[in-house]
Amino acid sequence: MQSLDWSTVFNLGVSVIGALMGWLVKSLFERIKEIESDQKSQLKALGQILVDLPTNYARRDDLVGGMDKIFDALRRIEDKVDRKADRTP
Repeated sequence: MQSLDWSTVFNLGVSVIGALMGWLVKSLFERIKEIESDQKSQLKALGQILVDLPTNYARRDDLVGGMDKIFDALRRIEDKVDRKADRTP
């Protein structure tokens, strides 16, 4: 039976460490590719939202104009109620 000398132990250690580092680098690159793929799909979805946004939601200017009309109507109703309250004893 042959005994292990230090160079053989060193070579085995370097080989194991190299294999582990190779596996780690491979795993990192696979994860980076997954993240890039997810990012591309999210950017595509965001682009679709930007396209759909004007058709699905009202613009702020439109809402403000509509709210002004509602408040004007409420003020007229309030004025009428106040005038009615002034007439009754």
